Amino acid sequence: GLHVLDARSEQGDQRSTARVCVASDPPAAADAAGEAETRVCRRYEDGTSTLVRDHVRGWRSGRLDRVLAGDFDLIGERAGSGGQTQ
Repeated sequence: GLHVLDARSEQGDQRSTARVCVASDPPAAADAAGEAETRVCRRYEDGTSTLVRDHVRGWRSGRLDRVLAGDFDLIGERAGSGGQTQ
């Protein structure tokens, strides 16, 4: 799916987009899911206030630094409770 980073600064706003594709076994299942992968899965906002929103699992966090550092425990906590974190 798509991952979108919106970076805001005094010099202006900048948007970066990356398409992420996860391969799975068997390959036929991955091919069938390919069409659904064009949606925005996660949006990251960097600037004076940070926010990460996962549109697939329904969680959000203000800890952009921890999410980008790969803190999967943080993501799992939020996804399991369906809530928010600071």
